[in-house]
Amino acid sequence: MIDHLAWSVLLALASWRIVGFLVQEYGPFHVFDRLRYAVGVRMDERSNCTGQNVIAEIFCCAKCMSVWVSWLVVALLDYTPDPLQYVERVLAVSALTIMINRVIIGPR
Repeated sequence: MIDHLAWSVLLALASWRIVGFLVQEYGPFHVFDRLRYAVGVRMDERSNCTGQNVIAEIFCCAKCMSVWVSWLVVALLDYTPDPLQYVERVLAVSALTIMINRVIIGPR
């Protein structure tokens, strides 16, 4: 059986990959790019991401998106009925996701 730390790292890797899709990548047929545009993400003249609304701002920030994606990943793959433990898991997976992003992509 996989231990809790290894499971948390696997959840964080899954979250990091999904965050990358939603915040940075085009995807096949530019599906993620079109999704970002549909929610209000625009690029300025320096290719910086700008959000037209609150949802679009989340799509511009990998750290912000990691909280929401971690919430979903934990809900689907590691759900616990204890609310305090659930929040703890979401925050831990989000923090690991941000650390992975800093190591692989670099600080932003």
